[in-house]
Amino acid sequence: MLIGHSVSDGDGRIIALDSAVCDALQRPRREIIGKSYLDITHHADRRRNALLVDRIPSDGAPIWFRKRYLLPDSDTVETDVHVSRISAGSDTGHLIGTLYLVAPQEQRFAPVTLWRAARQLALLNEIRRDLLGSDLFSDYAMSILLQIYLDEAEGRHSDAATLAGLVGLPPSVATRWLRALEQKELIELLEHDTVAQLTSIGAQKILGLLTAAG
Repeated sequence: MLIGHSVSDGDGRIIALDSAVCDALQRPRREIIGKSYLDITHHADRRRNALLVDRIPSDGAPIWFRKRYLLPDSDTVETDVHVSRISAGSDTGHLIGTLYLVAPQEQRFAPVTLWRAARQLALLNEIRRDLLGSDLFSDYAMSILLQIYLDEAEGRHSDAATLAGLVGLPPSVATRWLRALEQKELIELLEHDTVAQLTSIGAQKILGLLTAAG
């Protein structure tokens, strides 16, 4: 169900929002205006939320993610959020958010549930490699994407050498897979190609997979 809209500056500081959003967050407008969206985001969702928002291209397609907002009584409200970045000359522009209330029957797709689904899929991939062999029964691209997702969800950098070991590949072969995923715009390589992170496209693909698996 649509709740309403919010407008933030390019750094995520809230400058306007609908009354219905204030009602959903159980806070007066004066208490929200001027805060960063992260200030009212559940602590377990902040890192992924920030990573995704930082990757939104100017004047590009909006991204979608699920998150929990904090209420004054320490409870939470779960939402689907669509965010786009509108450029404004040379500055960082504005973030336009559209918030939807997640129905109770859909809340099995909360971040912790998606994380558990990722953990289960990664474990199944590992068991399959061990029992059936990696020559015919491995999906290295998916294993790498899942591991990067888990690293981000658990607060780690996806070091390329460590990734290789976790998915059972020699470092040189893992590097070729990482470059292939980068060409597909599913990941980006940072720090002289030693660290991998999901792009907004890659994150959406993985979240879609985990939602289906959940």
